[in-house]
Amino acid sequence: MAKKESNISKEVRDLMNDGMDLSLLPAHIEMMYNARQNLMLWGDPGIGKTAMVEQFVRNMQKKNPNFGYHYYPLASKEPADLIGVPATRLVRDKSGQEILRTYWAIPNDLPTEEDWEGVMFFDEFNNAAPAMQNAMQQLIQERRLGDYKLPKGAFIIAAGNPSNVNAYTTEMQAPVKDRFAHKYVYTTIETWKNYMLGLVSGLLDKGDKARSEVYEQATRLIVQFVHQYQMEVLFDSDAMESGSYTFATPRSWDRIRDAWAANPGINDSQLTHLLSQYVGGAKALLFMEFKNDVNKYQNPNEILIEGKPFRDSDFNGMYGTFIGILSILTAELRKLPEDTSKLSPEQKKPLTKMIDNLISATEKVKVTGFKVAEMKTLLREPRFMPFLSVQAIAAVGKEAKMKTND
Repeated sequence: MAKKESNISKEVRDLMNDGMDLSLLPAHIEMMYNARQNLMLWGDPGIGKTAMVEQFVRNMQKKNPNFGYHYYPLASKEPADLIGVPATRLVRDKSGQEILRTYWAIPNDLPTEEDWEGVMFFDEFNNAAPAMQNAMQQLIQERRLGDYKLPKGAFIIAAGNPSNVNAYTTEMQAPVKDRFAHKYVYTTIETWKNYMLGLVSGLLDKGDKARSEVYEQATRLIVQFVHQYQMEVLFDSDAMESGSYTFATPRSWDRIRDAWAANPGINDSQLTHLLSQYVGGAKALLFMEFKNDVNKYQNPNEILIEGKPFRDSDFNGMYGTFIGILSILTAELRKLPEDTSKLSPEQKKPLTKMIDNLISATEKVKVTGFKVAEMKTLLREPRFMPFLSVQAIAAVGKEAKMKTND
């Protein structure tokens, strides 16, 4: 994610030099979890750090349904929310005399079971007030707060935004920094596109049919739009750093998609206002211009269902159509059980036919780079593999060989 060098401190540059693509984060978190090492995630607001932590938790819950997750947005917390409040109780000393003692009542959202295992995610860490960070210091260094002891299976993850995009940060003290492994994460167009299409973290259940159709349409249009204008519209760091209230981030587009899908009957004027409150007026108007011109793209069903070739000969036209194709294939995949090994040939047939039609259509395209790019997209998603026919696998292998020889 490109940034103006003058706006980046040496601290942030050092972190960025060893940065990681967001799509790799769940596997990296698992590695740190296995070592039980505290992890501090750095990155721009709205790129999906929290979503990837939650993805890791879901992955762990598939192995252990009791794997826990506690989320603490520290910027909105006070020390008492973590340490608890003082209370009193009568205890007997060694002589048997009753004495009134003070202790700290443990907050009800802290795990207390000795065998508890899971993630404690402290978000907005460097936005927290100094008093809150001081309270956190004991938890991180000693794994305790007063009378409270952290379960052995608790894995601490924290997250924060670099100071160049957030003026209200509190510098972490050196002893606290030293208790974390620090990793800067960023997103790319490809990673974000896969997320939006549901090939990384999955699309949410969208309920009724009308809303579902709008959800799919909104996803396809937003991804096509960002592909056209790249990082210029995906992440507006200039607007963010200038203190604007509205600026584009991956999270902004995610919220636009959800709000759009929740209002299937929305008209263009309403949609423009919806967009502008998230990404600003200029980008809202740019998106609406794109949306009203999007009919130039081929209907993906012509290729997937009817078996027709690509109508467009230019790269952008084909890519725009292919985004729609991926959206449809993903939607079809979501209709099937997670365990595809038990599907009958008849159950596999519709999706297999779609993929065969896609590969047949791309074999007629002369732009080899495009053909290889979309074949790789299929191969990157393991859930598609059971639906590749023998001919499809052969075609994929041929395209990969052609690319190698180019």
